[in-house]
Amino acid sequence: MAMTEKQGGSDVRANTTVARAVGGGSGGPGGEYALTGHKWFCSAPMCDLFLVLAQTDEGLSCFALPRILPDGTRNALHLQRLKDKLGNRSNASSEIELHGAWAQLVGEPGRGVPTIIEMVGHTRLDCVIATAAGMRWGVANATWHAAHRSAFGKRLIDQPLMANVLADLCIESEAATVLAMRLARAYDEAAAGIEHARHLRRLATAIGKYWVCKRGPGHAFEALEVRARRVAEHMALALQGSLLVRHAPSAVADAFCASRLAGDAGLQYGTLPASVDAQAIIARHTPQPG
Repeated sequence: MAMTEKQGGSDVRANTTVARAVGGGSGGPGGEYALTGHKWFCSAPMCDLFLVLAQTDEGLSCFALPRILPDGTRNALHLQRLKDKLGNRSNASSEIELHGAWAQLVGEPGRGVPTIIEMVGHTRLDCVIATAAGMRWGVANATWHAAHRSAFGKRLIDQPLMANVLADLCIESEAATVLAMRLARAYDEAAAGIEHARHLRRLATAIGKYWVCKRGPGHAFEALEVRARRVAEHMALALQGSLLVRHAPSAVADAFCASRLAGDAGLQYGTLPASVDAQAIIARHTPQPG
């Protein structure tokens, strides 16, 4: 898909790529168009077909743009560069230019965002399922390793602290799996016309993609490691807190103690309690001119 542009980012309604009806037609669903413009983010540029957002007289619309035209020639889609980012390079992201590229309108003119969101929703479902699968793979490797390695006279899996870590990883994996499966069922039910499933799909896709994918990397890190987690965690937090109380401004020390020691925060960054002086903390860490 090719959605975002430099000037608008996630605000795709600010897109400037334009689509003009070609071949003497008046456009409309399935009509032929020529697309001209730039896309800051085009995912999976090695694909044979792209969904692209572009402006028509009716507003932002969605188009199916093939790499190869019906006569066998290449479409006027030009790769400017592959993004230099983390991740696999065989499935890179890219910046592209469209120079009168041939495409067909998908859905109704001016309804590009709702049309492409159907595809985006499925990619988010895929993210949830893939991350849940990755968690399961991590758990399978961690439990197998712990079941076949001994230390201090017992198998690792029989050591209480290790069992605590493994059980916690298993719980997270199972929770991610049931969420992914329920979400997938909502997609099937929504396709069958079940109204409440359509609403659940819309809400749970966003929640599931955010939460499961946020938890995935940390889950993988933990599956690779083994320590007395809770004891080491408490000792580290107590040491950090005592140092901040003695050497940092009160805004920083109070925020750390409230969120890390008193437990008045969520499990992710960005969940500090409302009483925290966020601006004072940010100002302390923001580089100054000169």
